[in-house]
Amino acid sequence: MKIGIVGGGVIGLVCGYLLSKNHQVTIIKKEELGGLTSSFKINNTYLEKYYHHFFTNDQNLTSLLKELELGERIVFEKTKMAFFHNNKIHHFSTVKDLLKFQPLKLIERLKLGLMMFYLGKKRNWKAMDNINIKKWVSKNFGQRIYKLIWQPLLRGKFGNNQENISAAWLWGRIHPRYNSRKMGKEKLGYIMGSFRELFLKIEREIKSNKGNFIKKEVKNISSVKDKKIQITTTDNSGYIFDKVIFTPALPIFIKTIRDLPTNYINKLQQIKYQSIICLCLRLKKKVSDIYWLNISDSKTKISGLIEHTNFIDEKTYNANILYVFRYLDARDKDYQSSSTELFKSYCQEIKKIFPEFDESWVESFHFAKDQYATPIFNVGYSKQIPSFATPMDNLYLITMAQIYPDDRNINNSIGLVRKAFKIIQHSQEKATHR
Repeated sequence: MKIGIVGGGVIGLVCGYLLSKNHQVTIIKKEELGGLTSSFKINNTYLEKYYHHFFTNDQNLTSLLKELELGERIVFEKTKMAFFHNNKIHHFSTVKDLLKFQPLKLIERLKLGLMMFYLGKKRNWKAMDNINIKKWVSKNFGQRIYKLIWQPLLRGKFGNNQENISAAWLWGRIHPRYNSRKMGKEKLGYIMGSFRELFLKIEREIKSNKGNFIKKEVKNISSVKDKKIQITTTDNSGYIFDKVIFTPALPIFIKTIRDLPTNYINKLQQIKYQSIICLCLRLKKKVSDIYWLNISDSKTKISGLIEHTNFIDEKTYNANILYVFRYLDARDKDYQSSSTELFKSYCQEIKKIFPEFDESWVESFHFAKDQYATPIFNVGYSKQIPSFATPMDNLYLITMAQIYPDDRNINNSIGLVRKAFKIIQHSQEKATHR
């Protein structure tokens, strides 16, 4: 079959790679390979525009890397995590750190550890989908644990939507991370050379299977004769396929597909998105020895700091790398601000945490933003998830909004594609036997 895939992010590329083994595949994309996981050049290597890592138990990703003969590029390293709370940094990487975590009373520290253990062992998340995190944590483990730990993190991730986020989303964050640890210690994984190495290898494999890449923006998708699907790009070129898979965010899908039932569109529109802005700073010196710093402070605007070179050695980049990021509503003035304005503003935010930091440390910076960084996973989100099949015959939807309650990462994106293919194939086989 001739199969068209819209979008060159992780989901689109994995779809193309798997399908190109047996079908003629064309990927139509306007963005760089990798989408939200795309990279930029820094000295003699590449670095993701947004911070990335993976876990030791991310089998979908590690299996694919080995299948593509990229296993030797995988590295696992120990990292440090901490909270910034009440003008003080509190380390939060080990059980010992938890027991010394001063913002909480001793009994609360024990309850927090129990909570992590419970979510790590709990297999069924479905009952948690119908209650928000605030109620679930406060009822089972105490209000102060919610207010001091989860409320500021939810505010940093989901803004004004913080109080309606499903507790199942919290399970999706904690459960896999807990189970990636060995003897209470955690190592994170990375691909040397950046995830660009994976995307380039997938691109080569697709091309070797006679697949095509078209770098254009899609304007419209419609059904044509014999239930085939036509993709029209913004230069008014038309491409006909037997089947089409759409992978970008739902608002883009709604704008692109015109022949959809109103009730179907209304359901998709119920899913809202949070945006992200991110500055990747190239520094002369390191800021700390912490990899991931959570901000548990309402006076600090940014959502977090990721010092990448406390994970991957600074020699790789000939510089110290610090990501400064903030999740926000796309209507927020920061989202509309220039990169220079944000650089000035966010350097001041860094100084609130590390007073010794100075702008003169910054040799250069890379700015990125995305309007549809994450769906907002409200209570009952599992009932909102769209199916892979759409009302238009031979048009399928495989997108980040369907990764739930699991975290939105590369490993789970690969898993989503495999799950979608099984369901689509099964439904087609049932239709054939009728």
